[in-house]
Amino acid sequence: MQTWQRYFFREIIKTFLFFLFSFFFIYSLIEYSMRMDDFFKDHNLQIREVVLYYVNQFLKRLDFLLPMALLLSTIKVLTTLTTRSEWIVLQAAGLSSRKLLRPFFIVACGSSLLIYANFQFFLPPALRSIDDFRINHFHGSHMAQHRELIHLIPLKDNSKLIYQTHDAQNHRLFDVLWIKNINDIWRIKYLNADPTYPLAQCVDHIVRTPSGILEKADSHDQILLHELKWHPRMARKGLAPFEQRSISELSHLLSQAKSSPYEIPKISTALCFKLAVPLLSPLIVAALAPFCLVFSRQRHFFLLYAIALFSLFALYVLLDSLTILSDSGLISPLLAAPVPLALLGTFFSWRFFFKPL
Repeated sequence: MQTWQRYFFREIIKTFLFFLFSFFFIYSLIEYSMRMDDFFKDHNLQIREVVLYYVNQFLKRLDFLLPMALLLSTIKVLTTLTTRSEWIVLQAAGLSSRKLLRPFFIVACGSSLLIYANFQFFLPPALRSIDDFRINHFHGSHMAQHRELIHLIPLKDNSKLIYQTHDAQNHRLFDVLWIKNINDIWRIKYLNADPTYPLAQCVDHIVRTPSGILEKADSHDQILLHELKWHPRMARKGLAPFEQRSISELSHLLSQAKSSPYEIPKISTALCFKLAVPLLSPLIVAALAPFCLVFSRQRHFFLLYAIALFSLFALYVLLDSLTILSDSGLISPLLAAPVPLALLGTFFSWRFFFKPL
């Protein structure tokens, strides 16, 4: 590795890590100020649990923090090299701008790989850990009081368990529907939250008659439902959203014939988003390089930072809007993320490769 390459890598990585952890530190302070009451009320809370919670929060925000840190570090390093005339000196030594930009693209590709690895391996358990931490320690917070009103648990036998709330004090579920199939439904007022002893109270058994009408077949004050089995973790939370699943799990769900027409658009949207968004990092370098390498004594770098950040935020807002439309089945999942990023990539790649820098 040549001297200029080591110098570029050192400057890029140093600036990149500075912006990355600075933004996460600011985010952590804001989040901590919102949760301060819960942290002080829970006397059993350990420092290790708090540190692990914020590490998981970092993994949760990584797909946004990495591109933003890369954007700012690219502008900072390129404009500094141009202002100090170091870029011009290297060009005079016979190095082309595209060759000089290779360290930036290597860092960008490393950022993309890290986001892919996070989507596949680190993000799903991090999100589960965050949910467990909030359920156990954020009982009195404003956000904890506004959890989902209905919890849906898909069971291994293809039946579904729906309940309204989990009573932690009495360790039971309230207002439960066990939908075995479209012809067999159990309505339960209280269900023991221990899956090894599924005791149900105030139970109505509803079945479909030969004429196609759902009618109450019988009622029970108390009954032990031996066929009802679920994982103990499921008693405390609902179905994990598809955007919180790993890439391989989404691919497996999409290939399964059991996925319903309602679920297929959501699975496809989440999968397309996770496959397309990491490619944003190299696109950022290709888009910014022509603007940062323009030499002028009257450059307004603040305007460049502002426009770049605004464009990144606007792109994420656009992708979120398209994702909502795709989840509803109004547009194709390919239009949610792959097509917009492909159009931007085509435009900026043409500008980067076919126009002089």
